[in-house]
Amino acid sequence: MRIETPVFFDPHVHLREGIKMFGAIAQTSLFCGRVCAMLNLEKPLDEAGIRGYLWETGRHLASLERKMTVMPVPMLGDETTPEQIAAWATCGAVSAKYMPSGATTNSHHGVTNPESLAESGVLEKMSDLGLVLQVHCEMPPGPDGSTIDWALGAEQEFIETFCNLAASYPRLKMVFEHISTREALKAIEPFANVAATITPHHLTMTTDDVLDLTYKWIANPHNWCRPIAKSEEDRQALIETACSNNPRIFFGSDYAPHSAQDKRRTPPPAGCASYPAGPYVLARLAIERDLGAQWLANFTSRRAMDFFGISSNQQETLILSDRETLTVMGSRASGAVEDDDVEPWLKGEAFDFAWRRFSLQTIG
Repeated sequence: MRIETPVFFDPHVHLREGIKMFGAIAQTSLFCGRVCAMLNLEKPLDEAGIRGYLWETGRHLASLERKMTVMPVPMLGDETTPEQIAAWATCGAVSAKYMPSGATTNSHHGVTNPESLAESGVLEKMSDLGLVLQVHCEMPPGPDGSTIDWALGAEQEFIETFCNLAASYPRLKMVFEHISTREALKAIEPFANVAATITPHHLTMTTDDVLDLTYKWIANPHNWCRPIAKSEEDRQALIETACSNNPRIFFGSDYAPHSAQDKRRTPPPAGCASYPAGPYVLARLAIERDLGAQWLANFTSRRAMDFFGISSNQQETLILSDRETLTVMGSRASGAVEDDDVEPWLKGEAFDFAWRRFSLQTIG
């Protein structure tokens, strides 16, 4: 077996910051030629901060002797201005992130009032510049109540907010990120300006893989993500949608590594360290369903690049072969101290094939 496909374009990764950045880049650059890096960091970055962040990613890539274009995705807030949007575009941003304040990791400086984005002219400016609005589609939790109960219904509660924005700004391209429910899949169908990303972990897991039998506790913190994996019916709907020829449905990993020490906290931080396993899950799906190289190429790169308006300049390729195998092993975020160890999603899972990245000149 031999399948060749372009290197991935992943429009949703978290490359972290500081000593944790190196490990995140080491994992993603094995497969990706281009990524959109979410900047939901401890503190918001201004234009100079974004340029410094990109310089740091370039330094790590150079030390690894790998090529990967990192496009920043700054976070919107209630005080964001159209002038900031224009400045972000000069830093290489092709999108910005709508993250409801309090919905997930480092979202405390996110959007508390969606009307503020309309009143400020931010969304009109994004429409004018052709920037994509990437949306974390979960309603933030209230001050009381269970984290689990909130997580199970948070996406469904946000659908109306998302659809109202899509209807109000038909020129604005929007992405319903890490879509996880049948209700959301159905709701976005009428909107020509809307796409959705699907993660490998939502194609693989259900709520039973995350919570205990009572649905009150997080039994497997390494499977805990937001949005939480939903029912088997939802998973099957995601698989059918991902395997379709819909040009507005594509891969986005939501790669979100946390140290093993942090994952042992109660409650643990949300996020799956879905590299390297994610690309293997997609390859297995393609093999089992006989989808072929064309589907893999479309789902993992071409559809998203078309939607984001990015031209291809492919110089490297991925080749999948059954001449090698892979077992997902432990990895480190920094290699500095044990507490920075990251336990990857699906650790210990074996695949009877392996991906390898090559220069087109090498195989030409």
